[in-house]
Amino acid sequence: MNSTINIPGTLTAIVKNGRVVSYVFDIAANDAGYFGPAFITIEGDEMSNDAISDAIANSLMLSQDGQSGFFSVEVGA
Repeated sequence: MNSTINIPGTLTAIVKNGRVVSYVFDIAANDAGYFGPAFITIEGDEMSNDAISDAIANSLMLSQDGQSGFFSVEVGA
C-alpha cells in the first residue's frame, strides 16, 4: 500500500539567538477525547484514520519516559 497523507496539525519552530534549533509538530488528532480534522489521502490507497494513526505510532522513536515521539522528515521546497 502506497499513500501520501495530509496530517492536520501545527508545526512550531523554536528559535534561539536568531537560529531555529528545533521544531515541534502537534498532530490535531493527538489528544485523548479529541480527534480533530480527518487525515486526508492526497494520492494512493485510501486509509482509515485508525490505520494512519497506527502507522504513525509505529514509525515514531519514543523518548525514554515515553512522553514524546520523534521522527525524521523531509522538507519540500
